[in-house]
Amino acid sequence: MMIKWAVGGAILGGIVGLFNGDSVAAMTVFGGVLAAALRKWILRNFWMYV
Repeated sequence: MMIKWAVGGAILGGIVGLFNGDSVAAMTVFGGVLAAALRKWILRNFWMYV
Protein backbone atom coordinates (compact mmCIF):
# COMPACT_ATOMS: atom_id res chain seq x y z
CA MET A 1 0.00 0.00 0.00
CA MET A 2 2.85 2.40 0.75
CA ILE A 3 4.23 1.77 -2.75
CA LYS A 4 0.97 3.07 -4.23
CA TRP A 5 1.29 6.27 -2.21
CA ALA A 6 4.92 6.70 -3.20
CA VAL A 7 4.15 6.20 -6.90
CA GLY A 8 1.20 8.58 -6.72
CA GLY A 9 3.30 11.20 -4.96
CA ALA A 10 6.08 10.77 -7.51
CA ILE A 11 3.65 11.31 -10.37
CA LEU A 12 2.17 14.41 -8.75
CA GLY A 13 5.64 15.73 -7.93
CA GLY A 14 6.70 15.24 -11.54
CA ILE A 15 3.65 17.10 -12.79
CA VAL A 16 4.27 19.97 -10.37
CA GLY A 17 7.91 20.13 -11.45
CA LEU A 18 6.88 20.15 -15.09
CA PHE A 19 4.44 23.04 -14.68
CA ASN A 20 6.66 25.09 -12.35
CA GLY A 21 9.75 24.72 -14.51
CA ASP A 22 11.65 23.05 -11.67
CA SER A 23 13.71 19.91 -12.03
CA VAL A 24 11.22 17.16 -12.85
CA ALA A 25 13.52 14.45 -11.49
CA ALA A 26 14.04 16.22 -8.18
CA MET A 27 10.34 16.92 -7.75
CA THR A 28 9.50 13.30 -8.62
CA VAL A 29 11.82 12.00 -5.90
CA PHE A 30 10.60 14.63 -3.43
CA GLY A 31 6.95 13.79 -4.16
CA GLY A 32 7.53 10.07 -3.69
CA VAL A 33 9.35 10.51 -0.39
CA LEU A 34 6.80 13.02 0.87
CA ALA A 35 3.86 10.76 0.01
CA ALA A 36 5.44 7.74 1.72
CA ALA A 37 6.25 9.80 4.82
CA LEU A 38 2.74 11.24 4.87
CA ARG A 39 1.20 7.79 4.71
CA LYS A 40 3.42 6.55 7.51
CA TRP A 41 2.54 9.59 9.64
CA ILE A 42 -1.19 9.15 9.00
CA LEU A 43 -1.08 5.49 10.01
CA ARG A 44 1.01 6.22 13.09
CA ASN A 45 -1.28 8.97 14.37
CA PHE A 46 -4.68 7.69 13.27
CA TRP A 47 -4.17 3.90 13.29
CA MET A 48 -7.23 3.41 15.50
CA TYR A 49 -9.50 5.04 12.91
CA VAL A 50 -8.13 3.27 9.82
